[in-house]
Amino acid sequence: MLAAVVQSGHFMWLVIFAVLCAAVSVYYYFRVIQAMYFKDGEGSTETEPGAGFKGMLVVLAAVVVVLGVWPQMLLSLLAKFPYTW
Repeated sequence: MLAAVVQSGHFMWLVIFAVLCAAVSVYYYFRVIQAMYFKDGEGSTETEPGAGFKGMLVVLAAVVVVLGVWPQMLLSLLAKFPYTW
């Protein structure tokens, strides 16, 4: 896909952006793999999540379920805000 964009000569900024994002993601994921397999773990200090965290988790889970069951609610809300490209 990127080769076709390079051949066309249009949207070169998008190709550069995609390559930079890919480089950042490779760096990030290799650090995760390195931490999993090549570094010694330290003792964990697990703490109980606070009430605010639990409340936000319940609210966001409810939003995901409601929008999954009735996606038309979100689509009709978004249709009220016209956009121009």
